[in-house]
Amino acid sequence: MFIFSILKFIFFIFLFFVILGILAVLFLKRAVKKAAKNFGNQYNEQQPPQDTTTFQNKNQSKNSSNYKDKGEYIDFEEIK
Repeated sequence: MFIFSILKFIFFIFLFFVILGILAVLFLKRAVKKAAKNFGNQYNEQQPPQDTTTFQNKNQSKNSSNYKDKGEYIDFEEIK
């Protein structure tokens, strides 16, 4: 009889941890969905309205600078 009571105790401990694991998974899924929803709401609130206006510069000067006229490459050496 003593062995059966030990086996019952082990069975209930095992059953407790299985149920606890299932509840933990369900709770974590719910918490992750809630956090993702809050993150999405915060992201949408912080986005400024997008401006689709484009400007064209009709008076582009012919003397616009090119990168070729900027200078030459300087190689810096590290001094220790």
